[in-house]
Amino acid sequence: MTLSLRQSRAVQLLFVGVLSLGLLVQTGCDSESNLVEVPELPTPETPTAPSGLEAASGDSEVELVWDTVDPVDSYIVSYSVYRTTSSGGALPEEPVATGVSGGSYTDAELENGTTYYYRVTSTTGGGEAESEASNEAAVTPFAGPPDRP
Repeated sequence: MTLSLRQSRAVQLLFVGVLSLGLLVQTGCDSESNLVEVPELPTPETPTAPSGLEAASGDSEVELVWDTVDPVDSYIVSYSVYRTTSSGGALPEEPVATGVSGGSYTDAELENGTTYYYRVTSTTGGGEAESEASNEAAVTPFAGPPDRP
């Protein structure tokens, strides 16, 4: 019989568990006296906000770029992008994009001639903490000039 790597690993873990239980029984130890208290994992601090947000317009789309936050210092895993059609104010409840990795994002299928305002936040691993918003970038997508003969 041939086992897959996953099945083989499961059998190894089962064997180790049975062996450990056998040692506890042989030595007369009960499982409760050998319990080890596992400390809680620290809650990540609120990450630093991304900076340097810039936007470039295209035909029905916007290309955003920003300076990323050092993941070693802030446990950053991803970024969220927020879009509104009015400047300032609170962030919308729902971002247009979440889980963005790196420092760029393209927002497509926009209405040419409408001005959009963007801000970006950084988010920790499981979404436990979200930074303040980045600076705001305003941009108006437009159709390019017609082809010339």
